[in-house]
Amino acid sequence: FFNTIAKMSESVREVRELTNLYWSTHTRLEKSDVAGSSDSDTRILSTGIDGIDVLDAAVGAVSSLANQGLIDESTETNLIQQAFQRNPELMVLSKHYGSNLSKFLNFLPNIDSQISTMGITDNGEPDAIVVGTGLAGLAATLNILDRGGSVVLVEKEHRLGGNSNKASSGINACCPQNSTYGDYLESFKEDTIRSAGKSSKPHLIETLVENSEAAVQWLKDRVGVDLSVLAQLGGHSHKRTHRPKQGMVGAEIIYNVQRAVKAYEKSGMVKIIVDTRVTQLKRNDSGAVV
Repeated sequence: FFNTIAKMSESVREVRELTNLYWSTHTRLEKSDVAGSSDSDTRILSTGIDGIDVLDAAVGAVSSLANQGLIDESTETNLIQQAFQRNPELMVLSKHYGSNLSKFLNFLPNIDSQISTMGITDNGEPDAIVVGTGLAGLAATLNILDRGGSVVLVEKEHRLGGNSNKASSGINACCPQNSTYGDYLESFKEDTIRSAGKSSKPHLIETLVENSEAAVQWLKDRVGVDLSVLAQLGGHSHKRTHRPKQGMVGAEIIYNVQRAVKAYEKSGMVKIIVDTRVTQLKRNDSGAVV
């Protein structure tokens, strides 16, 4: 018994050390990349305003403004047409202000005086407060930011990531490779119910299973996480555990998602508060959180 406890403690310590090593290595590489940028890197970054990334920023910004009711339908149609026609003024604006909707909206009339905007009410309050920076908290934050919302992100530890940082096995999803491995949703659902036993919550399991493929695909497409290795872990009847070729899956995912979230800091759309523990929610007389 004592040998088992000792080995478990040693494993936990090793995971923590590996996580710290992973982050310190990435930090050094990121700094060296910035310091050692070559002329070719500069040329790549200055390829102009006709690239797909700038077009994506333009369409995304216009879509967010329309979804929030900040521009009318005719203005939305007009701006989307200008985006696909690569209007140079709109492309430049999107390149530099696509992630800052407030300034993007304010500068739109400089492109076309006929553009009708509703304006953004700046009362200093965020659209959402997210507590915790594990994968769930970071993913929720990034989705809100991508849709033009503002977020205050609160973390009790000094480093972002929570327990998700320490995940080492992989993330389960079905069924991007069903044609190769014969996996299917009902099998994933049955495996999960069987593993959960008496604590099984069928409606939650169904949500997990049916959205798992989209979740993994989002991690790949939105933040560029490598999840190309597929394995079959205990409790699963098919290969459906996704992991990176190198490094631990938790640290790899958190590193990429938090980097995407921090990209919004300069625009003021997200405020990250660390070393802060949330102990309660304040409510008004009607019970609403204030």
